[in-house]
Amino acid sequence: MGEDACKMTLGAVGTIVDFECQQDEDFPVLNGKVTFEDLEDAKKAVAQYNGMDMGMGTKLELVSM
Repeated sequence: MGEDACKMTLGAVGTIVDFECQQDEDFPVLNGKVTFEDLEDAKKAVAQYNGMDMGMGTKLELVSM
């Protein structure tokens, strides 16, 4: 999943007010930060997507901050 697909997927949960994403130089991994307009939408995103298998043994990891 690339940056645009990640933003679109998370944006389907709720309005995003800030989105940062970088690809790891050594691995096909994205790291970043997303800020939702509404706290409940952020909680829904974590509940829905944290631990989701992205293929090739990679799982999506979302951490609340």
